[in-house]
Amino acid sequence: SAKDLLDQYAYYGKQFTYEFIDPDRNPGLAKRYGITSYGTIVLESGEKEEKVLVADEENLTNTLLKVIREGKKVVYFLEGHGEHSINNTEREGYSEAKRAIESQNYMVNPLSLLTAGKLPDDASILIIAGPRKDLLEGELAEITRFIEGGGKVLFLVDPEGPPGLTPYLADYGMQVVEGVVVDPVSRLFGMDYLTPVIVSYEPHPITKNFEVASFFPLALSVKTTDK
Repeated sequence: SAKDLLDQYAYYGKQFTYEFIDPDRNPGLAKRYGITSYGTIVLESGEKEEKVLVADEENLTNTLLKVIREGKKVVYFLEGHGEHSINNTEREGYSEAKRAIESQNYMVNPLSLLTAGKLPDDASILIIAGPRKDLLEGELAEITRFIEGGGKVLFLVDPEGPPGLTPYLADYGMQVVEGVVVDPVSRLFGMDYLTPVIVSYEPHPITKNFEVASFFPLALSVKTTDK
């Protein structure tokens, strides 16, 4: 099964090559790579190397990204307004999101614009995850400067969120609709009406090969405008 998968990587990526090595017949090489168990895959690019213990597509792809990327990109989560915390392991926390992003070879850091004043130069994206209080004008001005300079920002807005974000997002062609999305179909999945379920997806690289349902408890609606 590992060979079949590696053959696919080699077929689609002409710079990808591989070979199988018996650690019992090549103990020196096994020691060089620190191999302690059979079936270990070592991915190597330049001076970087990473091990994969489970030969499936997810593990191979994530590890491959680690060895071919030049440096680490940094993802910042805004804090100071009651956002979902990346250090919170409870239901409302984003610790699992932090772990998943880090598995893609990104660095994940919290950021308070109230103390830092500006976004760091190494910021790849700023994520504003469900703030409960409005951002100050100076913070919004810094975010605008970041966007106009080519920076990327992900706004995650919860129902009954702070009113100040609505006009700000409207300037970028996004209309936040008041209220909560109600989905009667979700009752068929054992959920309540306030947990919309998505079973089919529009064509997009993010949702490519999605074959499972997604649930969005307490979601609001966002529309695009002509801006």
